[in-house]
Amino acid sequence: MKLSTLHTANILGYNNHQKLLEELCCDRYNVNCLARSCHTCLNKNPKYKEFDNRNVIKYKMWISERQQIQDFKTKKPRLVTKCLKKTFEVHPRQLITQLQKDLDKFFEHQRNIVHQYKAIKDLKSNLHCDEVLIHVDFSENYCTKYSEEIQAFHFGGSRAQLSLHTVVVYLQNSILSFCTVSENITHSPAAILTHLRPVFRALPCNIKRVHFLSDKLCFL
Repeated sequence: MKLSTLHTANILGYNNHQKLLEELCCDRYNVNCLARSCHTCLNKNPKYKEFDNRNVIKYKMWISERQQIQDFKTKKPRLVTKCLKKTFEVHPRQLITQLQKDLDKFFEHQRNIVHQYKAIKDLKSNLHCDEVLIHVDFSENYCTKYSEEIQAFHFGGSRAQLSLHTVVVYLQNSILSFCTVSENITHSPAAILTHLRPVFRALPCNIKRVHFLSDKLCFL
């Protein structure tokens, strides 16, 4: 959003992170460039246009905010955390300073993405006949629906939910896809293991090593 705001204020010539990487890196997919260890692009910075710092520009930002609400069931007040998009008024130099501070974390994030993609690609390409890579992820929870419903069904807890767990299995010479469905909508390690049991039974009997790929920090 900082890039978009500076672009709207005619201070930057682009409004997305891809263009930012192209301007600051020799190669946006090169780990050395993203690590800021490349001598050619090490000291490159965004090319800001001239601006009048007396002007005020509006800047939108996502923030987490604690708010008090009335509990629907207990009718008592309680605190919840809400993610909100708020609008702030800042001077151009303030926003540029914030963007410059964010660049280190941004480059680190992009470097991790490139490194992870390469590591996963190499693993898939070099699997042995007794190895398998299992990519697991929960889909969103889905609400069930009848083809015809009475009005009262729309309120309260009448509508059931289902959890979908998707799996892609990479073998040396083939790929298998699975999707399991459960009325249990928890995404706990125990639930994941239960979803994976039919996948384990479908694996070839010669498999000795299993690699897991997931966006969860610890799922088993």
